[in-house]
Parts: sequence; structure tokens; C-alpha cells
Amino acid sequence: MTLNRSFSTRFSSKSQANGSVPSDATPSTSDTGTAKAFAHIKDLIKRPIEEINESALSAALDAINHAGATDDRKMLLEHLLSFMANHPSGKLSGMARTFTIKTLYNDLAHPPATYIGPEYQFRAADSSGNNPDAPNLGKASTPYARSVQGTNPLPRNQMPDAGLVFDTLLRREKRETEGPNKGSFKDSDLASLLQGATSHCAASFGARGTPAIMRLHEIMGIETNRAWGVCSLNDFRKFLGLKTYSSFLEWNPNHEVADAAEKLYGHIDNLELYVGLQAEESKPLVEGAGYTISRAILSDAFALARGDRFYTQDFTPYNMTAWGFADCQRDPEAYGFGSTLGRLFLRTLPNDYSKDSIYTWFPLVHPESMEKYLKNLGKLDGYDLARPRPSGPVTTIKGYVEVGHVLRSTDKYVSEYVERAAEVVKGKGFFTASANGVEEQKRFISALAPSPEAISAIGKYFNNKTKELIELHSFSLIGQSTRAVNIVRDVLKFVPLNWAATEIAGIPLKTKQHPRGVFTESQLFDMLAEIYQFVFLEVEPANYMPMRQRVKEHVQELTHLIKAALGGAGSKLPFAGLIGTMSGLFGKKKNHNEIVKRLFDLGYSTEQVVNSILALLVGATVEMSLALTNVVNLLLHKEYDSEVTIEATKKVDAKDLGSLTAYITEALRIDPPFACVYRIAKQDESIESLNVKQGQRLLLHIASANMNNPTQQEDAFPNPRILNATREPRECYLPKDGCFTVLGDELASTMMAEVLRAVVSLENVRRGPGQSGKLVRFSDTALPMLHYAYLNEKMLHSPWPNSMTQKTSAARAPFNNPDHDFVLRSDDGVDFHNFKLILSLVSPIFKDMFTLPQNESEPAVPIIPVTEHSTILYPLLLLSYPTAGADPTFDTIDDARVVMEAAKKYEMDAILYRIGDLIVAHFLPVHSLDVYAMSCLAGWWHHARTAAFWSLEIEGLGRPSSGFVDMGAINASDYHRLLKYHYECGIAAQAVGKTLEWLLSTPDGCIGCGRVAFGRPTFQIASFGKWTVTPWFQEYLVASGKELAARPCEQALLESASYNCATAKARECLFCRTVMAHHHLHTFRTFYIAEVRKVIAKMSMSERISAQVENGFLRSRWGNYLRLTVQLERVEAPLA
Repeated sequence: MTLNRSFSTRFSSKSQANGSVPSDATPSTSDTGTAKAFAHIKDLIKRPIEEINESALSAALDAINHAGATDDRKMLLEHLLSFMANHPSGKLSGMARTFTIKTLYNDLAHPPATYIGPEYQFRAADSSGNNPDAPNLGKASTPYARSVQGTNPLPRNQMPDAGLVFDTLLRREKRETEGPNKGSFKDSDLASLLQGATSHCAASFGARGTPAIMRLHEIMGIETNRAWGVCSLNDFRKFLGLKTYSSFLEWNPNHEVADAAEKLYGHIDNLELYVGLQAEESKPLVEGAGYTISRAILSDAFALARGDRFYTQDFTPYNMTAWGFADCQRDPEAYGFGSTLGRLFLRTLPNDYSKDSIYTWFPLVHPESMEKYLKNLGKLDGYDLARPRPSGPVTTIKGYVEVGHVLRSTDKYVSEYVERAAEVVKGKGFFTASANGVEEQKRFISALAPSPEAISAIGKYFNNKTKELIELHSFSLIGQSTRAVNIVRDVLKFVPLNWAATEIAGIPLKTKQHPRGVFTESQLFDMLAEIYQFVFLEVEPANYMPMRQRVKEHVQELTHLIKAALGGAGSKLPFAGLIGTMSGLFGKKKNHNEIVKRLFDLGYSTEQVVNSILALLVGATVEMSLALTNVVNLLLHKEYDSEVTIEATKKVDAKDLGSLTAYITEALRIDPPFACVYRIAKQDESIESLNVKQGQRLLLHIASANMNNPTQQEDAFPNPRILNATREPRECYLPKDGCFTVLGDELASTMMAEVLRAVVSLENVRRGPGQSGKLVRFSDTALPMLHYAYLNEKMLHSPWPNSMTQKTSAARAPFNNPDHDFVLRSDDGVDFHNFKLILSLVSPIFKDMFTLPQNESEPAVPIIPVTEHSTILYPLLLLSYPTAGADPTFDTIDDARVVMEAAKKYEMDAILYRIGDLIVAHFLPVHSLDVYAMSCLAGWWHHARTAAFWSLEIEGLGRPSSGFVDMGAINASDYHRLLKYHYECGIAAQAVGKTLEWLLSTPDGCIGCGRVAFGRPTFQIASFGKWTVTPWFQEYLVASGKELAARPCEQALLESASYNCATAKARECLFCRTVMAHHHLHTFRTFYIAEVRKVIAKMSMSERISAQVENGFLRSRWGNYLRLTVQLERVEAPLA
């Protein structure tokens, strides 16, 4: 047991189907072990070191070692490490360290058992590479391994002649008839040979049992045995730990054989291995091999299996494929107890082997013996003991005319459903697989939907339920207005199911909103899917027996629930009163009650009502979900998805029910739920060039007939690969099957149309990204009825799809107004509802676009795709709307820049001006260079001046810096103006400290130092005359002037290093310290800052306006206003 297993939950227990864990679940053994280990460690941590002994620590470590799958959320490993940290030395901590290091090290194999990469993924043809560290081990044409060293000398020249040995000890006395010597067989011939071998008793393994035809092969085997120096039989037995033979009679009690062997070899120790193994006595209790060879074969088989990484470490879904790995799993409940050989026969020789024959599942055991074994096991009733009879091949029909004729001639051709249904459904009423199914179906539908209003109400339910499930299961993409939903798994699978279960059958479903239901949606779907597949589709013969048993259980459970929902209609209470009473008790649906009442009014028995509801539950759910999946898949069609082209119906009108049903009919012609159906001919008949015999089994390939097989009639569906919902006449379509047969064409079409209406009513419905948006499916030739097959959650072939993600996008308010007159679709697929009038006022580009004539094939509300992302389009349009109520915010200046570029692209000049105000408000003073560059490009001269002022805080603006990366688009003139302005402001600011005439009071604490030497510089201070300053004050003025020259702003003085230096020197001077000169210096700095601010305010930028502004922006329709603004701002007004 390693910590990899101890501190992980890789083998967690299964939860309930709805994801919740049963509250009354009994703690598992591993949970108990975890708790014990956790308690041990916590107890040790709390105890002082002197109270901890070796036995206590050993017990804790043992608890970890045997905890099983430990819940790592309990932090057991972390507590163990904490214990080690708190007890860093000593014997106990050494034990803990040794245990931890050893177990963590042993989590991984050393050396690795396999490696990543295609060269290690598959078995090599020459058997090399099985061991990555010794790739030639086992490779073809390399020496065999020697495991047993011989101790008894067996010189080749002392051995008897190999041919003599064969003729004396190995050759079978009975002469055998030679079989066919060809290398190729017909399927029927090959099956006949295999079945004949099954019914023929094989000779037991032992002396004188080898056919004479094998003489040459055996001689070569004997000679090779000698050439390789293989050990003797007794050496081999000694190696295996078996008792060595002391005589030939002990080796084989047959006196004739033992005597012959003794005469050939002389002594038992000289008996060579090859001959000794074959001629050894067979085991008495089990017919077959001898003692020694049985052990040898088993040892070799175990070694090969356990030493083959393709049966161990590399036996993975990745290497085998997901389906291959699942298909290799043995099902002990299936026929043949999971026999792989039986499945192989059924897949490769399907017309010659039957699904329940013992010849299929136990081909290596004689039928008489197998009959006894199965009887003892109580399994005999499930198998056919007779030799399989070859079944005639199925006649496949692909022509449109022939297929249509057979489907319409229901009196001449019948389905196979009745017999299959009878195996699992008892009694009358299961009308979808009944001899009188047509009449029974009509009666049932008359009770289910007796009026157009009832059909409309059911359709409304489907529409609302679809919207509800989409809303419930959709999720938002981070930072986007897009939502995604697995439309197949979470919506289309469950819409028909919810209706049939809750509204018709009275079976409550378990959901998060209703946790007390009987089944989850997935559980009930899987049950109905198995019933449907067993009755109406093909079942792989190998899975027939376990599926039949499961289906029987499903039917029994469902009929019990349906009957219970009836409220015990067989009692003596009046039926109407009974329904009302039970409805009050259990809260059953009103629709359910009414339908049940109408069925009883038609004279149905309880059994008929229950089975009729079951027939609807099975026939109107899973197959409809598949049909809806195919329709939606085509709705989300892309030209590169398939060979299908959608021309005449590029848009589906969600408001027109007729348009929706026509689209569904045409979509299911191109992509039907199932490719084929079987029919049995009741009489002889000729159809065109096809002659049908009574009892003949026909496979009607509907998918091919819908596409007009080239050898057949060509004018039923002209251009069949074009989806055209306006095809006429409607009678050209083949009769529909599946849910249309169960519910009737009108009701089924209405249901599906309302689901489709709910889907297409979403904003900008489209496929999800990459693999998630694809309907992953494939053809399965083994089951021809399936148009496509899918992989279920267990990675096994399934008729039912499980996943396809679609995305929908709708913009936030105010761009979700349903009264819009056109849509702007962003590059990421978000739809913005807009009004032409508003955009016409702010953009001449859109104004001109709206004047163009509209194509008649386009929808009433046009959709205009644009190249901008929704995060750009939203703030751009928000600035356009007078009723928006709030300005957009920009997270980064790059966000503002792309919106500005979009405004320029669509010539939204007024919007561009507002964007400038927002950029200044959001990003100054931090992004002064960016704002200056953008302002120059856009012609915002007043914003450019403001940004230039704030750029004075950048020290050394003229030097190369990363701060200029966003100024690449600025022209040289505007950049030169900025540098000149910065330079001139620096000179002016530096000049402030060279004279103190602007100072309105005397800086006593800075100048009146008694230690000031004669001849120091003097300064004129306003009207106070000239003053001599201290050395440190003069140094401060010079140094701060340099700082202002590089960074001409008040922050340069507030963050000045020279100020701190002057303060320190003032404190060092005895006189200055006495007069508190550092406080006076603080006051002086306040005046200093004010004077610098005044000087900077008087500075102005060059009057030249960017040529880009003159040539572009000012010529816009807002140019007059902006010209006036710029002319007014050319006056050298202060920047403050």
C-alpha cells in the first residue's frame, strides 16, 4: 500500500444518479481506516515527545498503510508531516521520515513500466518493445530465454532417432481423414468445420495421440529440443518444485508406453523434455494435458500475461481506444459468461452462428459435456443445445420505389417487433408492437389528443419545457455575453421524456427542484432506451441475454409505477370519484387523470391502459430525442460539416408552424434517426425487378432511398443533398416511422416543431467551439439499422447521442429590446438589437447602408455582421443611445483605444468626442503619454494640452523609455511639440530657484545663520533687500533646480532627494538647529511649489495643430464645432 493510494480518492464510491450522496450511507471500510489513521496522527501531535513510544507511532503508520482510499481532504498526510516537523530528531521522527520517504518513493515504479509516445503505444509486429528497457526481449529471430539449467547430460549422439521416438511413443494409431488443404474458405464452410470440431471429441493429450500427418513437425521439434540443449524432464520438474520421477512407470503407468520409453532412453533421468511432456500420463479427473505440462502451461501463461505490459500497464483506453477498451471488458452475466470467442463468431459469421447456441459460446467443449455443466449451474434454459442452422442472408432494398411500396403495404409486409416485445411485455395493449397495432394506436391517440386544442396544448408544453431546460442547464462564458448549453444531453433527451413520464404515465421525476421523484431523467431515459433498443432495434447477439433480463426488470418496474399511478382502478369505487380521490392524495397531474379516464371510457382494461401508456413512454421519447438531435444538428449546419447543402431554407421562420414542420420533414429525410427497418414478406410478390418470396426477410434502407439511389428513380427528390423544405408534392416523402407512427403525424410534428421553435427563437444560435460543438458519431456496419452509432458514458456502442454544445448570445440592456428593427452581430456572435433611426443619426456609414434595397430572402429583421468584438460594440453603441442613462467604463486604456478606432471607422464623430472626455476622466494622470498620443491622433487639442501638462511628471521625457510603446502612431511633429513643451517648462521651473524675488517673506531660518562665512552668495528677496544664504540652502536651490529641469512639476519638489539632504544638514548646524531651520524650509517649499506652478501655467505648447487633425477629423460633419473649439484654445491660456 503506498501513499499514492492512501492519500487519494481515485477510487471513490459511486454516488446517486442525481449526484447526491445518500444520507443513510454506511461508512466504507476505507472511510473507517481513514478516521482511525487521522485520529492516531492528531493524538500524536498533541502529546509531548516523552509520552510517544514506538508502538504508538507504529500503530499510526500502520493505520495509514491500511487505510485504503483515504479522503485527502482530511489532511492526513499534512498532519503526518506536521508531526515530523514538530519532532525533528530522535528515533520516532526517524521512523516517520523513513516511512514517508519510502512510501512516497514507491508511489512510482522504478524504472517506469512504460513511456509516453507512439512508439510505445502499440505492440510491434516482431514482438519487440514489450519491455521498454530491454526492447529486444522477446523479439522475433532472437534467442529464446533459458530458465532451467540441465544437470543430467543428454549428448545428442546418445539420443534415440527422433523419427523412431515419434513412431514409438507419439504417433496415433487411428488413421485420420485429411481435411481441406486450401487456405481460403467460404463463411459457411468455415463455420461447418468449426462446428464439426466442436461436436467431435478431441483426443486426450498424451502418448500415441499425435496424428501421423504431424510426424515431420514433431521430428523437427525433437531435434530443436536437442540442438538447444534443453534440460531433461526430471530437471524441469525439479525446477518447478515437483517431485522427480523415479521410473518410467511412475511417469506413465501404461506398461506398453513405459516399456517402450525405457528401451529408447534407458534411464528416467535421460528422458528429454519435449517427448516426456507429450507422452506423460494425462490427469485422471480432467481430460487433457499431463501433470508436468499442465503446470508448465499455466506458469507460462501467467508469466506471459503478467509480464506483457499490453495486458497490464498499457492496457488503457488511450492505447486500446475508448470503445476497444470497453469492448474488451468481460461481462460474466452475458452468454458464455463473457466469452470473447463467441462474440468473435457472431461478428464474423453472423449467418452461421446463433446468439444462444452452445456451439457459439462454448466451441472448445463437447456439447454433451457442456449440457451437464450448464445444468449443474442452473443455466441450461438460456441456451440452445442444437447445432446452429445457417440463416439465409437478408435482402437489402435501397431503391426509392421498392422501399416505399413495402412500407405502404402494411398488409403484405410485417415488422418483427411483435415477437420481440412478447419476450418482455406481458398482456395486451402494447400497441407499438402488436398484431392490431394500427387500430390500437388510433384509439389511444383519440384519448391522448382528442381535439386540435389538445394538440396545441401539448405543443405549448414542449415549447415551454425546452425553454425551461435550456435556461436551467445553460452556463455563461467568462467575461462574455454568450451562454452555452449541451443541447443534446441536457435538453433534447429530456423534453419528450418529461412530458411522457409526468403528464401521461404519472411518474414523478427526481430533479434538484423535486428531489422526491422516482427516477432521475437520465435513469429513466436509459431504461426506456434499453427497452426501445431491445424491441425495435438490433441487439448485438453477445449482449442479448443480459439486455433481455434488464429489459424485463425495467418493464416490470415501469408497469408497476404506471399501475400505481392509476389509483387502483379495479376497486369498487366509481372511477371518476376514485381519480379525484387519488389525485388529492398524490397530487397527480390533471392531464394524466383525464387521459386515463378517456382510456377506461373506451373500454380498456387496467392491463391495456398500463401497457398502452408504456408503449407511448417507450415509443415517443428516446427516438424523438434522436430525431430532434438530427434536426438541430442540421439547423446548426456548416458547409464543411457534411455533403449536405442548405439553400432554399437558409432561415427558419420560428413564427410559422407549417414552416417548422416542413423543415423537420426535410431534415429527417436527409438525416433520419435510423437508416433501415426490417420487414417480413407474408406472400410472394414482384416489385419492379425485385421478386419477393413469402417469409423473406427484407432490410429496407430508408436512408439510401431518401437520397435516390443512382440505380433507381431519380425524380422523387431532385438534388437530394440540398435541404429544401419547400419540396412538392409532400406525398413524395416515404412513410414516417418511430414517434410519428406512435403519436400520429400531426401530433408528433407539432411536438417537434415547438421544440425547434424554442431553439431558433434564441439569439444567434450556433455550434459550440471545437469538439464540444460537434455531434460525434460514426457508422457501425455490424448494426445496419443504425444510421449512426455513438459512444455512451461507458464508451460502448449506442444508438443514442449524448453530447453536442450550442452557444447563444444576447447583448445586455438596452440592446435586447424585442421591438428592434435590425441586429448588429459582433465578431464573437453577440446580437445587439438596434434601431435604424438612432444609428443613422450618429453614423453616415450606417445611414447609407440602410438605404440599400433589402434581399427578399433575408429575414424581416436584418442581421448585419460586423468585425468588432462585443466588448467593443457595447460601449460604442451605449454612447450612441440617448436613453442609455450611463456612460461606459473602460478597464484599460487599450479598451478605450479600440472603441475609439471603431468610432472613427463608422465616422461617429460625436461619439468620438465623448470618448475623448471619458479617456481623460479615466486615465489621467497615470497614462498621460497614451492620452496625449490618442488626443493628437483624434484631434482633441484641448485634451492633448491637458495630457501634456500631466506628462511633466515623467522624469527625463526625452530619454528612451518603455513608456513610449503606445506612441508608435504619433507623428514626429506632435512628438516634437511634446518634448519642446517639456524642455521649456523645465528651464522655466529651474529658473525659479535662481532668484528669490518672488518670495513674499524672509526665510529667517534658512538665511540668518551666524556661521555664514563672509562672501557667500546673496539673493534679492522681494522688497526685503538682499540676503546672504546658508551653504546648505544654496545647495538645495541648485539641486532642486536640476530636479525641476528633468521633471518640471510640483511632485519633483515634494519627492525631492535634495530636500531631505538639506533638512539633514540643517539639523547638523548648531544655529540652524536652534532656530528650527528645517521647519522654515518646509514653509519655503510651499512657496517654492506655488511659484513653480505659476511659471508652468504660463507656458504654452506650439500653436501648430496636427496635420492628421487638419486633414481628417476637422473635415467631418462636426468640423465647424471643433474648429471653433480649437481656435478658442489656441489662445495661450494656462494649463492648470
